Amino acid sequence: MKLNSLKSFVAALFMTVATTTSAATISVAASGATSLDPNDAELSGGSVKEVDGMNTFDSMRNGNTATFTLNLASASKYTIKFVAATKNNDVSMKFSFMSGETEEYSKTVAITNNGTWGSAQSDFVSYEFTTDQLSAGEKTLVITFVGPKYTCNAGNMTITPFDASANVYSLTTALNPEGAGTISVSPSKDNFNPNEEVTVSATANVGYEFKNWTDASGNVVSSDATYTFAITANTVLTANFDVADLTITVPTTEANPFKMENVKIDNQGDSRAKWDGDHIDYMFHGFTATYSINNTQATAYDIAFQAVTQNDNISVRFDIMSEDRTQTVATSTVQVPNSGGWSDWSDLTASIPELPVGKYSLVITFLNADAESDTEGGSYTTCNLKGISFNAKSSTGINTLKAAENNNDQIFDLNGRRLWQVPTKGAYIRNGKKIVVK
Repeated sequence: MKLNSLKSFVAALFMTVATTTSAATISVAASGATSLDPNDAELSGGSVKEVDGMNTFDSMRNGNTATFTLNLASASKYTIKFVAATKNNDVSMKFSFMSGETEEYSKTVAITNNGTWGSAQSDFVSYEFTTDQLSAGEKTLVITFVGPKYTCNAGNMTITPFDASANVYSLTTALNPEGAGTISVSPSKDNFNPNEEVTVSATANVGYEFKNWTDASGNVVSSDATYTFAITANTVLTANFDVADLTITVPTTEANPFKMENVKIDNQGDSRAKWDGDHIDYMFHGFTATYSINNTQATAYDIAFQAVTQNDNISVRFDIMSEDRTQTVATSTVQVPNSGGWSDWSDLTASIPELPVGKYSLVITFLNADAESDTEGGSYTTCNLKGISFNAKSSTGINTLKAAENNNDQIFDLNGRRLWQVPTKGAYIRNGKKIVVK
């Protein structure tokens, strides 16, 4: 073995030994709180950082774990308390109590984006939950950090046997329909003192709008998305949502703007690609953003928008499709210039030929030409996009409609719907031309 290879082997062996050292066992007493100090955990990534005298898990990436070895003195339910801070959305911490290879209990806690990584203890938000009954003896507590590239910082963690004799109330929340939105509870915990003030907040996902809160009997207790009350009993609250009409009417005007937030994003499972408050963000090659539009004027359009990228060979394709997205009516592809960063937005325009009155789907596809030559299946970022407006061109009617290239010899009615045979009378569109049969 060459000297350099031997050095590499020894270094790798040392790193393996260093990262697999077991953490010390923490004895959890039958009463009182026991601290779970990050320095006593075995980390698969990230680090430990002191903030105002509090040790915290720091720089934890998606999938990183912190593992504690515990010895529970008694069979009991246990209350876990901790604080966390994050500047990202879609972050959570999963707590798994393992007996050997068997998961005895798990709980996923959603971490609220509070706009900071925590430079002082006051920057951190408190969280609390109570487990199901756990058996006594040695356990492994595995905390998995979940989210975008970086998740959250967390600390001040304790574990306490639950006092079943304590006069506390539980709060259970539910979504109707499931998946229509998200619910946050403040303070974030499972059990509350009598008359403690509790705030529940419901946020609708795209495609839904909040309706009301109802109790276990179905009675409406509030029509406000944020509802604060004093808890006086075990409580069940359901956040109810209606299906929202996301259709955008075009042409757009100052009084009738294009509602960018009505987007449905196909991010292929990557939660980083999303509507980010004022723009479509973190779109990779092939990702799409879809809108439902109602065209009220037979006219050609200039679709104005803004985009920004620090990459070369980026473009966006605007496809006007039938409402069910089975047919492409018109298409326009626009190159996005490399501005050298993510703050210098470019004003761009996609031109669409005359569009008949009717309802359509606007599908925006984000493209990176470098991805087409990649044989290893890498991920390629494209651009961010905002500020869409449908600006009508002057027009005299349907007769200038240009069909998309793949619609050759297909027949459509004046609302853009495909016809499967030539009408015996009336008007229709064929190969981009209006034909009238009397």
